[in-house]
Amino acid sequence: MSEGISKRSKFTGDDAFIERARYRVCTACRSPQLTPQGMDPEEECQQCGATFQKVNATRAFIRPHGFVTSVADGQGRDPGATRIRPTVSDEALLLTEAPRSKYIATDLPGILTFHAPGSNRPEHELGRIITVNRGRHGGGFAWCNSCEHAVPTHGHGPDLAWQQQAFLQAHLNPRSGQPCRFDPSKPSWPIDLAHVFETDVRGLLFEGLPRTPSGDAIVASSSLDRTLQEALRLGAADLLETDPRDLRALVQKLDGLLVVVIYDSVSGGAGYATRLTNEDGYLARDLLLAARKILNCPNPDCITSCTRCLNDYSNQRNWPDFDRRPAQAWIETILIDAGVKIDPQWDL
Repeated sequence: MSEGISKRSKFTGDDAFIERARYRVCTACRSPQLTPQGMDPEEECQQCGATFQKVNATRAFIRPHGFVTSVADGQGRDPGATRIRPTVSDEALLLTEAPRSKYIATDLPGILTFHAPGSNRPEHELGRIITVNRGRHGGGFAWCNSCEHAVPTHGHGPDLAWQQQAFLQAHLNPRSGQPCRFDPSKPSWPIDLAHVFETDVRGLLFEGLPRTPSGDAIVASSSLDRTLQEALRLGAADLLETDPRDLRALVQKLDGLLVVVIYDSVSGGAGYATRLTNEDGYLARDLLLAARKILNCPNPDCITSCTRCLNDYSNQRNWPDFDRRPAQAWIETILIDAGVKIDPQWDL
């Protein structure tokens, strides 16, 4: 178990400069805005043009070189004695700007697509994903100025989205095991931990509003978005005949419409997301049919989700959010409107 954030280079072992920056996420489209330390953030989102409200405060973050364990706990711990389901403390965001003008038509009316490769392109054209860990209490991590000890700290404000100064308690230097000679009267300003990598990215924009094949409106919700995200990811994995862990997915909004972003989990990309909607056998209708197959659970006792449809080891943190039936109804509506002959199985 990590006890601190390393200040040393993994190549030389010497103390290394760690650049700090600030970020915030647009509430309209979920696009992250990154601002170098010492500069004022832009007032408008570069992707959708929405104005950032004052309540949407920026948060400090670093891209750490590595982490350190405690020398006092050199023998490790019994994982079976302490392992519990982890608290969701991080989120993935599409760093590449993808405005509406970058989306093109697919073989399905109402579904547009955007692609960014993970390599062999100018930097501004690459698919870039940023993953941010805000700590299990939402406030980031208080990092000791004297040693490398770090602990999660509590956030405050709406949805615990604001960082606040924290005071560290007495602790041991993780490298020496000796009491740290820090000044407990000096506050520590928390930081989030971020990782940025380039990979193949495929965005799917749903132009229409959710409804059933009978024309009734489906209530838009984060549950619906998350369910569609995972159904498309798992369907894509089946279509590509690969392990679901080779693909990841996230949700954005654009002009109030749902965007599901599927991307390769490996840095540099493996070509999976590139093939989607771009090659015969992997077109948009093939992808939605594969997602529909995931959602059309064969388990007669399945209500919202189960291990025979959506519930996979790689998405267990999202199990409480899944509700497969509204997502299945919307997918079947899109397919029927496009003239795809299916036997509707939706049931709300």
